[in-house]
Amino acid sequence: MQMSDNQQYVISASRRTDLPAFHLDWFIKSINAGVAEIKHPYSGKPLSVPIEKDKILAIVFWSRWYAHLLKRENELSIFPALFQFTINDYPERLEKATPPKEKAVAQAKELATKHGRHTVLWRYDPIILHDGLDENYHIDCFTKLADSLAGSVQRCSTSFVSLYRKTIRNAAAGGFQLSPIEKTRKVELAAKLARIASERDIQLMACCDPDLLEAGLIKASCVDLQLIRMITGNEELILAPAPTRSGCGCYSSIDLGSYNTCYFGCLYCYANSKPETK
Repeated sequence: MQMSDNQQYVISASRRTDLPAFHLDWFIKSINAGVAEIKHPYSGKPLSVPIEKDKILAIVFWSRWYAHLLKRENELSIFPALFQFTINDYPERLEKATPPKEKAVAQAKELATKHGRHTVLWRYDPIILHDGLDENYHIDCFTKLADSLAGSVQRCSTSFVSLYRKTIRNAAAGGFQLSPIEKTRKVELAAKLARIASERDIQLMACCDPDLLEAGLIKASCVDLQLIRMITGNEELILAPAPTRSGCGCYSSIDLGSYNTCYFGCLYCYANSKPETK
């Protein structure tokens, strides 16, 4: 990866895997070495990404388990950070190895206490409607989680499950026959969840799901320029828009993850060809 000497960028760690849960040792070793050796996600070509204080504007972490990171924050503290945090409540046959939600909520509260509630970006994602997982199920689960997280988060992003071929195949293996969801049904449920969130001073946002804008949600930006300006103290910072797919509001970042290296085993995950537990 060719970069100019004065180029600065945001690190995404990572959309492709749960780096804080499973690959934090590698990441910290890369920081200490000043470079992350990765492979292009499609060509497999080796890439070297400088990991130096004067290069990195901020890090956006993505995880559903921050216990390891919380224990080693002193090794990461030179970089401003945001914490994308997936917390939902699905049955074990859909999320094979997800940690207990109560512990995840406690981690979110600890991150908010240390870094500010604006840095903890709750993800109630994806929404799956199937048999017992109906609207009432999600309203109940979302309400309980929003109650627990109130005061610790300012925003929550959500979307309905994307029906990639591998997602349909993996879900079917676990007994979930996924099919397209009517737009009206999506909008009605999203509007209800948005009201629940608003009552707890949480803004519900639509992540790569333009249909939900009709429910009054605004487009989510997981790599968010305004938040990065806030945590860096640089109100003049400019980043290029870099949507990853339709409806994405993200700005430019370099992702250090590799597909098929998360071991939580969620059947709906787009990042694993065949979910499995470690």
